[in-house]
Amino acid sequence: MTNHTAAAEPRAAAASLRADLPVMLAVAAVAILGRLPVLGAWWALDDWGLLARAAGQLEPETGVPARWLSQHLWWSVTWPLFGLSADAQAVLRLALHAGSALLVVRLAVRAGLEPPARLLAGLVFAATPLAFTPLYWAAGVQELLAAVGALGAVAGFTAGRRGALLWGTLLALAAIAAKEAALGLPVLLAAILVFESPGARPRADRPLAWALVLFLALAAVLEARLVLDHFATGSDDPYRLGGAVTVLGNLGVFGFWLVSPGPVFASELSWPMVGGGGA
Repeated sequence: MTNHTAAAEPRAAAASLRADLPVMLAVAAVAILGRLPVLGAWWALDDWGLLARAAGQLEPETGVPARWLSQHLWWSVTWPLFGLSADAQAVLRLALHAGSALLVVRLAVRAGLEPPARLLAGLVFAATPLAFTPLYWAAGVQELLAAVGALGAVAGFTAGRRGALLWGTLLALAAIAAKEAALGLPVLLAAILVFESPGARPRADRPLAWALVLFLALAAVLEARLVLDHFATGSDDPYRLGGAVTVLGNLGVFGFWLVSPGPVFASELSWPMVGGGGA
């Protein structure tokens, strides 16, 4: 790459950001203003245990904990700053949600979508019923952190630059350490490398990209082991490995929520609903 080409890339990126500024402002406004009632939400359920551990009122977990980022580091940092201020935590969750929506817009740009399609993609993400629980329930920050990490990782691996690969890997690690929903992220990143166009990145960077994907796959396996160690997986537990609540079942429920008012019609698992969600 010549010096002239390298210098032109930041200018092109800045010009792209300026061109998409109206779309990004609209998406951010919907993501935040449309969820302002979250500022009235109080602590519930698991929140109290997470707060108590951060405040030193519960014994710390032994060994390396699962969901280290979202259930330990996050609360260890925010507790000294905000204490029992639920609204302060809610503002951070709104910011994470808006950040994810903006990443969706940037990925839509990279996918070659026109401005109306970029706007629609961002708005669908900003307004989806799937965001209700993570926003209104403080413990749901794990989903928001995983979403930012996963979307940022995809942005990094599709940027075609070595520096972007490295920060994309860091964001992927953050997603894996936030929620096990991100355990399949290395597979997606591998697919990006397999199907990208030949000129998408310098040939010399491809071995590094594959090495980073293998590193993330190892991290995902280790996190999966931690999840199995820390969360009960018996026949009557929410994390059981068989039964009706399976990965595919959950994906079907989430898919159904994308095209419906969500919990209004999807409070119980049904196979027609799962099939519709999968479609």
